[in-house]
Amino acid sequence: LRVIGDPDDYGKTTRATVHGTITDGRDGQPLAGATVSDDQSKAGSMADAKGNFQLTLPVGEHMLRISFLGYEDNFQKIKL
Repeated sequence: LRVIGDPDDYGKTTRATVHGTITDGRDGQPLAGATVSDDQSKAGSMADAKGNFQLTLPVGEHMLRISFLGYEDNFQKIKL
């Protein structure tokens, strides 16, 4: 479980935005067009040409799915 944000701020807002860069684990190259999604909230985002994404979700715990054609899906559990 990866905690994102200040735990002391929990409950002060109802939504939070997660952003980051999706890269190939072997060579560090950005994966343009990779997707990040949360099945629970049905939210998703696609990485831009530099692998950057942004996703706004309700505060709480989420299981993010990172997908890219030809790669095995990666799952990251987060708490916003």
